[in-house]
Amino acid sequence: LLRLTVLSAPQTVRMRVSGHANPSYALRDVQFELSSGVGNLSASGVVQGAALHLTLRTGKDTTEQTLPLSEPVYLPSTLRASIGPGTLQPGKQLAALVFDPTTLKNELMHVSVEGQEALPQSRTGERAWRVREEFHGMQTTAWIDATGGVLREEGPMGFTLVRETADQALRGGG
Repeated sequence: LLRLTVLSAPQTVRMRVSGHANPSYALRDVQFELSSGVGNLSASGVVQGAALHLTLRTGKDTTEQTLPLSEPVYLPSTLRASIGPGTLQPGKQLAALVFDPTTLKNELMHVSVEGQEALPQSRTGERAWRVREEFHGMQTTAWIDATGGVLREEGPMGFTLVRETADQALRGGG
């Protein structure tokens, strides 16, 4: 959920992505919903053989699309999870095909484990693995704990996401 002001007008954009992955974190199926003041889009997809079959819905229109696959495809979050706790080590690099639900395309994503360090702005001095991702020419940095959970993420356009409880989020952080 993003609440933005665009040309002095408040806008609310809602996006929801869910899906299932196989034991190696490759995508099996995906559901995507995007709603904003411009309109609504929903898509669902399923991997069958060497293709990702998509069904797109905008308003009353439904279309289908097939994306050929030359290798397993991931969601950005499942690719990150594939280098989870057992394989986090400095210098580890990974490049894989990722399905981007916002563009409905498959593109290459690069992931590098840079090292372990103190979590930025942590009050407790907690340490985490710094992981850098490059996708669509944009870089994201994530700090991952020993269990593979994302603690902090800094992305394009200055967005920073911090893991916190629902109570903390509703109180404005902390």
